[in-house]
Amino acid sequence: MSPVRREQCRVNQAKYRKKQQQYAQDLDHRVQLLQDELHYMETKRLNILRNSATEQTVWIVATDYFRHFGEGYRPPSFTIEGTPQHMQLDFLKETMASDVTDGIVCGVKELLERWRLFSLFHGDVNVHLNNLEKRAGGSLLANTTTSITITENTLHHLYPHLVCSTENDDDVGELSPLALKLLNQRLIVRGSVWFGWDEATARVSRLETKIDMLAAMFKLVDNVEDVARVFDGALITTEGAICDRHRS
Repeated sequence: MSPVRREQCRVNQAKYRKKQQQYAQDLDHRVQLLQDELHYMETKRLNILRNSATEQTVWIVATDYFRHFGEGYRPPSFTIEGTPQHMQLDFLKETMASDVTDGIVCGVKELLERWRLFSLFHGDVNVHLNNLEKRAGGSLLANTTTSITITENTLHHLYPHLVCSTENDDDVGELSPLALKLLNQRLIVRGSVWFGWDEATARVSRLETKIDMLAAMFKLVDNVEDVARVFDGALITTEGAICDRHRS
């Protein structure tokens, strides 16, 4: 084969590989759009079934709540037509009272913001629904297990007192020995969510979310003094509530 022919073959092969790579990227993008659209249509189907029933029950809402938030906060997505959609926000608006509360949080947008911050400051959020228990007044108690990873982002934003400051304000700061001990560890946190139900509106009027960060942290450090150091100055409470400093 002549040098000219060989060079032409090389160029053609490079063009072919580039074309195949672009095709694969386009295909991945289309698959993601289809998955988002499928999820959206499934949500619409469930909503139609729910609304066609004679009564929306707290059992359905509680189950759907963990289906939507089982992996923490999800940002808005787009349909194939390019229409923006936020399924988590839509779900909250459809099933919760406009002034729903959860501790100091009030309103569906504030509730979603709390989920966003919790997911932003932890890695690989996973919330597993263990079981549901009926309570008085039509309310429901969901027992949960939440799994989260402590990342550098977690330490800098929620446990800044465990990060050694530097003379240069532009520097991120070094992690203390205790912070290094926590870094990349997986926290397995037991908790619960209480759903207060309003029969008149068939919506959740109040939530009470609690997770036992204290017990989970103790399993990691196995030392009462160090656990106290972790939460003394932390911007997250032992029940998993993020302090107002981080709220928008």
